[in-house]
Amino acid sequence: MVTAQDLAWARQGLALKRQADEEEIARYIAWRERTERTLRAKRAAARPAPQPAPRPAPTSGPNWRVLEHPRASHDELEAFARRVWDLAFHAVPWPTGWAVRWAELTHSDPLALVYGECVPSAKLILIDERAQRGRTPREFLTLVLHELCHVTHPAEVHGPGFQETLKRVVAYMFEPPEPARVDASRPAPSASSPPSLTVADRPWLRGPFSHLGVEYRG
Repeated sequence: MVTAQDLAWARQGLALKRQADEEEIARYIAWRERTERTLRAKRAAARPAPQPAPRPAPTSGPNWRVLEHPRASHDELEAFARRVWDLAFHAVPWPTGWAVRWAELTHSDPLALVYGECVPSAKLILIDERAQRGRTPREFLTLVLHELCHVTHPAEVHGPGFQETLKRVVAYMFEPPEPARVDASRPAPSASSPPSLTVADRPWLRGPFSHLGVEYRG
């Protein structure tokens, strides 16, 4: 027989269990909120700070101005310079942020010609389009190599390190191709007329204007 005392104890037990459950739930909610706050803080700390949008490259400076409508596109010129860099510097990655552009370069002496210029502050290699008229592919390629060497020696103007690098890359780019093997039964070619280096021997000598059917002449 269930007495009133038994019912009172049962009600008291249920109340205590309900209280314990509510306290457990409250502890779980507090733990979950602390954990989520900690995770949010860690994610925020690990998230890289937003980078400002890159500023557009300058189009003019002291004694130089990037051409708006060059005969050959800026992209063609830069693609040519990148091919030269890749070969001359043995596939070293292209310098970060650098661009190559056609430009109008001036000098304090109105009779002087400025063929090219390296602007480290703007990460620009500038090639004067007008000054290239009448120059040979070899002269143009040497100019591009010259300016690329300035990128590798930013602290020098034409110091010994720069001169040594330029000497090496020019020699590497223009060294004569290895002679073809000749059948020993055939007469050897005359030593007095060695083969000359031509554009066909070095396809990369073709500049950005080769698609116009002429040599590079700016």
